[in-house]
Amino acid sequence: MSKTVDFYLDFSSQNAYFSHKALSGILERTGATANYIPCLLGGIFKATGNQAPMMAYAGIKGKNEYSMLETQRFIAKHSITNFTMNPYFPVNTVMIQRAALAAEQDGKLAEFITAGLACMWEDNKKMDDADVFVAAITE
Repeated sequence: MSKTVDFYLDFSSQNAYFSHKALSGILERTGATANYIPCLLGGIFKATGNQAPMMAYAGIKGKNEYSMLETQRFIAKHSITNFTMNPYFPVNTVMIQRAALAAEQDGKLAEFITAGLACMWEDNKKMDDADVFVAAITE
């Protein structure tokens, strides 16, 4: 019996990028499939009274630094070589999330997610700029 993993993601989340990178190997090893569900993380934070971790933990000495250490450990463990912190972060992802829904209708959501996350976290694209977005996704 095949298993399916629901994967909620926002392109603005570096953790979505990391999880996507690690998930592909898990899916290959187990034969499971991913059900990608685009969401707006900022909207979820707002609806639940939360904040992005870097803001929520800004006043806690060493918390963000330790988080960066854990990020580096994750990168090393999963042999992630192309990650870079997007200089335009945070990026409004409404446009790319809408495009993801269109890609899903065309049966291309998984490919779109891989490309979109790479644009954000490998290629340092400003994906909330319409011209940059169109050029990046067309490429």
